[in-house]
Amino acid sequence: MVGASLHLGKNLKIYDGAVCMEFDDEARIIDSMNCGVYESESATRTSVPSDCSMDWIDEDRIFFGFTPEAYFSTTLFLPHRFQYFVLRMLNRNLNNMDEVYYDMGKDSSFLWINSLKATSDGGCMIAGHYWNYVEDSVYIGVGMLRSVVKKFSPETFLSIEEAHKNGVSVAIAYHNPGNDMMCIRTAVSDAEVEVYDMNGKLFAKYKITDLETVIPCDVWSSGLYLWHVFSKGKMAESGKWIKK
Repeated sequence: MVGASLHLGKNLKIYDGAVCMEFDDEARIIDSMNCGVYESESATRTSVPSDCSMDWIDEDRIFFGFTPEAYFSTTLFLPHRFQYFVLRMLNRNLNNMDEVYYDMGKDSSFLWINSLKATSDGGCMIAGHYWNYVEDSVYIGVGMLRSVVKKFSPETFLSIEEAHKNGVSVAIAYHNPGNDMMCIRTAVSDAEVEVYDMNGKLFAKYKITDLETVIPCDVWSSGLYLWHVFSKGKMAESGKWIKK
């Protein structure tokens, strides 16, 4: 089983992603899957950890991670954008068993994870660096990048409560800020999403049936909105989303 990254460019547009492929003993492809692949602006890309984007000790518990829309470099003074790390758990057939999101708990940050490693207890660890645009708005040099090492216990994927206890989210809204559409990404089951304005008016309510739910909002006014994801009637995750 191998992992690889893709990069295709044309007219300043790029198409990036990570590919996980399973081969038999004669090097014939048995199965494959793409993670985090979509077209984006030339200033952004989908990144996988450069040292290790996938690792496992038990092949029925394979960890795969990537950072959507990771910046090429903060030295280019690129627009600030909320970033998060996607941690996905697969089984030996490459089926998605669960997915959670790590965002440093910051409103706007450059996050770059360099390594992902499975641990013998059934969990995993990630390591890398980040830049907090909220607390440090002016980039001075690479020496100011802050390091991050995070351990996820094996219980992280057991329930919504355990995920929150381990510092990860079970749902996320992107792109944030956004324009004509709001995307909710979550792997929780039996779920729905509700979106409200700051006055408490309900603007959207959708049943969640796929990993990604797209909410059209081109006629909404610019401003701040609140979103809530419910699973089996209980609040699973909530957050703020800005329409430009």
